[in-house]
Amino acid sequence: MEAVTPWPLGPYARCLSCPRTTLLVGPDAIAFHVPQLLLMQLPFFRAALNGPYLESTTNTVSLPDDDPEVFSKLVEVLSYIPPLSTTPSKAAGSPTPPTPVPTYSLPLVAIMTPQTDQSQLLTRLFHSQVYILAEKYACQPLLHAAAQYIRASTLPTRKLVLEYLILVYEMSGEGSGLRLLRSDCPHSWGGLAIKHFLRNVWMADGGVKGARMGGGLLEEVCRRAPELMRDLVGLLVMSDD
Repeated sequence: MEAVTPWPLGPYARCLSCPRTTLLVGPDAIAFHVPQLLLMQLPFFRAALNGPYLESTTNTVSLPDDDPEVFSKLVEVLSYIPPLSTTPSKAAGSPTPPTPVPTYSLPLVAIMTPQTDQSQLLTRLFHSQVYILAEKYACQPLLHAAAQYIRASTLPTRKLVLEYLILVYEMSGEGSGLRLLRSDCPHSWGGLAIKHFLRNVWMADGGVKGARMGGGLLEEVCRRAPELMRDLVGLLVMSDD
């Protein structure tokens, strides 16, 4: 009897049968059990699981500094991307399958609470945390998804715009794409928010006088986010040149 050739497994099916890595996320060590083939798409996990480290023998990675709810969005997006190392070669003449569009589900604050000014601020901050996590682990599809959410969100008042910018500067690093728009960062959008602030807050109602709306906001920027004040002043100087 002629031997039957097994049907080749697709990338997602191979993930079901591959070993799973345990990720202990957050200070409470919430466990995520993720197929290794998905994690291998990211440089950090490739190094941790293939290098001369304890993680490569225990198949467990501890991530105490990450937020479990934010990290769950990374796992969601990874599941959309076929692991490239396991994708079978396409036969000549066969149609190219559609590429899945990476996305992730909205946080609870966006769907379980009334849409108040505060909930809109918290929702945008959540997407910004996802963006920062994507930068940390060099996950471009997650960067793209978070940037799309951020661009689609709005803040209804000038004070919220400024509060959001302050919080972004407090939680992001110097080179983050969440800050000033940079030509080398295709998903950087922070400059859009800062330009909105300059146009509608700083320059409104007679220049600096308009930026004082809400009482002492510029003083709060200087106190809480001096790097933001530095960048705002830099933008003003450039706009005058």
